[in-house]
Amino acid sequence: MTTGPLQIAYCESLTEVATASVDLRKTIGGVVNAVRLELELRPLQPLQKKDDQQHQQHHQQQLHLLSRRKDLQIKVVNSRERNLSAALRPWHLKWLRAGVFKALEHGPLFGFPVTALEVALVDYQAASRTTEAFFTHAATQCALEALRSAALVLLEPVMRLEITAPESSLGVILADLSSRRCEFGDSTVVGGGGGGGGGDGGGQRMLVALVPLAELSTYATTLRRVSSGMASFDMALHSYRPMDQTQTERAIRAISGVDY
Repeated sequence: MTTGPLQIAYCESLTEVATASVDLRKTIGGVVNAVRLELELRPLQPLQKKDDQQHQQHHQQQLHLLSRRKDLQIKVVNSRERNLSAALRPWHLKWLRAGVFKALEHGPLFGFPVTALEVALVDYQAASRTTEAFFTHAATQCALEALRSAALVLLEPVMRLEITAPESSLGVILADLSSRRCEFGDSTVVGGGGGGGGGDGGGQRMLVALVPLAELSTYATTLRRVSSGMASFDMALHSYRPMDQTQTERAIRAISGVDY
């Protein structure tokens, strides 16, 4: 079996608030379908904030929730003129969420899912006999219009690596990680001398590092080579991080197969 290059689960996110409205009306089978919606898409706070770990963990959790779609919450904006919460029918809220989900599945930037945002319902009105299909379509169109007018950024997955290696191999491992846009975390001793190999030095050490997934396509092979097979690692998704223009261009070239 042959496999292609590592596929990275990028996401897209807004960098500023985007607003759009739709007013659709159509008679189908003698029934008037009419929906007026105004939506506001709001980016969450910055996902990466090195000086505030709790803040980052909160927004990392928010991002994971949004990636499941069904957990996206619609915030209803009430005003003195109108109490939308009282006027909004429960089934209309369900249809609204379904329509917004559909719009978020493929972002306008490069077709990746849009996440790390909240949706506010600013205005709403619907004819009593409007069908689910018509209402959902209106919600999708409204969200898509907002996305098309928004400034977006590409987000890349960042992995948390726990690398266990002999002390004697740390220098070359650190040098390799430095070339992979790595952020180093804690380093702790996890074992005494011995270790079952012919190493010349001391025990084992565990190193924690944050590395973009795009930089890890060959890491298992490289780590095995530079440590003579004595090192191992575990990794898990840590967060998503905005990419700059240079990194975005590299990612798109890799996705299109130009650099592969």
